[in-house]
Amino acid sequence: MPACLRATQPILIRNPAVLWEVTKELVRMMRRSHEIIYGLAFQPAAGRLANLLLNQLPRQETPCIQRTITLSEMAARIACSPEAISRLLHQLESAGILEITRASITLSNRAALEQLADALDRSSG
Repeated sequence: MPACLRATQPILIRNPAVLWEVTKELVRMMRRSHEIIYGLAFQPAAGRLANLLLNQLPRQETPCIQRTITLSEMAARIACSPEAISRLLHQLESAGILEITRASITLSNRAALEQLADALDRSSG
């Protein structure tokens, strides 16, 4: 048994409410990890990118974000290559869903991006 667990075990035994809270937090973390792993394994990169963009873009008339995140960072978040991210962004731009400049990404058609993400969520669930 690890030393940190040996040190905390008596505290947890004396405080079942604390043990319960720790257990609930561990279960929450495991569920979130499962969602992330399942999404990476079964959802195509386009759907993962759509979800990432939807989480980043504000809900307003013309949602726009500054490009503070690099292609490499986007790629790392959704487990694909920066080249694939670049191709997907340009495909979404060609489809009229996004407008991309060096400095920003503007969402032109939120419904289409949500539909892409939703369709892929349904196919993996």
